[in-house]
Amino acid sequence: MLKVLLYALPIILAIYALVDLVQTRDEDVQGLPKLAWVALIVLIWIIGPLAWLIAGKRGRRFLPNPAPRAAGGPGGGGSRPMAPDDDPDFLRGLGRPSAPPPPPAPPAPPAAPRSDADDKPDDDPPLTAR
Repeated sequence: MLKVLLYALPIILAIYALVDLVQTRDEDVQGLPKLAWVALIVLIWIIGPLAWLIAGKRGRRFLPNPAPRAAGGPGGGGSRPMAPDDDPDFLRGLGRPSAPPPPPAPPAPPAAPRSDADDKPDDDPPLTAR
């Protein structure tokens, strides 16, 4: 049984690393191009897949982060949105009753209709027929 595990474990590790490599976007691959990573994983058993899993993918994190980062905290930068149930400001606001909305503004009075007589200046003498 141990002999089967000795052969199966590197094969499973290599298959996992290859699938992870294929599903990774090109801009997230670091160190080598994808084709070089494939050759490394296939040709150098155990070391190739472990190298990919440790150093080949950008942004991979090994230690979980139990506490949410503050927006200005170290390394946080506020790039990840915080879930509402983890946001202390949101949770603080749950106990307060919401303020009623302000009353609507009264409607403006309608404008008086304009006529052409309003457009003529008053200092012009009236025109007479000759």
